[in-house]
Amino acid sequence: MMQRTRGRGAVRYQTVLSGVVSGRQAWTSAEDAALQEAYAAGGVRSARAALPHRTNWSIFRRAQRLCVVRSKSWTKRDDAKLRTLWDGCSTIDEIAAALGRRKHGVYRRAQEVGLTSALPAGWEYLTVAAKRTGYSVQQLRALLLRADVEIRPTISRPSPTRGRKRKGFSQHMVWPSDVDTAIAERVGLEAMATAARRVGVPGYVLHDRLLAVGVPKPKRKKRWLVSDEQVQRAMAGYKPPRVVAPICTEVGCTAPHYCRDLCALHYRRHQRSERLAGSDAQAGARAA
Repeated sequence: MMQRTRGRGAVRYQTVLSGVVSGRQAWTSAEDAALQEAYAAGGVRSARAALPHRTNWSIFRRAQRLCVVRSKSWTKRDDAKLRTLWDGCSTIDEIAAALGRRKHGVYRRAQEVGLTSALPAGWEYLTVAAKRTGYSVQQLRALLLRADVEIRPTISRPSPTRGRKRKGFSQHMVWPSDVDTAIAERVGLEAMATAARRVGVPGYVLHDRLLAVGVPKPKRKKRWLVSDEQVQRAMAGYKPPRVVAPICTEVGCTAPHYCRDLCALHYRRHQRSERLAGSDAQAGARAA
């Protein structure tokens, strides 16, 4: 009966753990302590001075396995810049990018110097603004985004970058005067379809006439809100069309002959009903 032997990879892995491959030596607890202290103070160079029998690559890999990072000392200038950015309503990501540090390091330093994540002076939470104005949070957010009002996230604790933990919850804040201005502008507006039903015309008619008078159309997937003044300016001089049947009775012809004559005179008919484009077409049909 053949004796089962271990594979080459299993044997090498076992020897690596024992620290006898190519002269490698296993790391001891004393070396790990010295590595953590020296690496955090000065990086690989300081750790190599404390552990001269270890290579730079070995020190770097061991520091990664122990999750040891080099700590960059904070100067008075860095603390002053941190206070300025913190009071200027910048986010953790923006502050970390400006200081060239990690998010967790910035947040820890802010707690050490006494900076809190409270709401800055003059701002209010989005939820508080929604209760004050009588809107829901979703409605107020959509209204402010349509009015190009800035909605900034508050400074909160950074979420973990690893693991399956959920991301940290971040509230949002707004400037009260901007909210009041956006709501005041929204009160006098109505949807284009609602305005078309109010004036008694199809939606595409009001759509074309608004574009003709120079009213800008919003971007894609946004409701077209118009004011009463814009609707009146678009509908100025508009003459509603008449039904074909009464005109045929007045002229004394049938509807097919009447429509054929209109087509011969290059008049456009409605796509959805037998209506004419205006009163000028009626005069041309009578003259014919």
